[in-house]
Amino acid sequence: IHKRTGTFLNHGNSKHTNSMKYDNMEDDILNVLNELKIKKCCIVGFSLGGKVSMYLAQPRTYIDFVIAHAYIIDIVYI
Repeated sequence: IHKRTGTFLNHGNSKHTNSMKYDNMEDDILNVLNELKIKKCCIVGFSLGGKVSMYLAQPRTYIDFVIAHAYIIDIVYI
């Protein structure tokens, strides 16, 4: 078992941009998974990470890996 953590765009010491789109955050995660040659994973998301995890876990025909499980924690719907 391997675990990786990261920081999204515009958070912490990460790159700051004018964009806060889920597409860009999903691309960042996909790039890391591709670089690490990960084809199947479980993803855990907290708050904004939970929303991005839900976005990432949607089935897509153009992605060649599987999200085996998604754990979403502490999301408030307003």
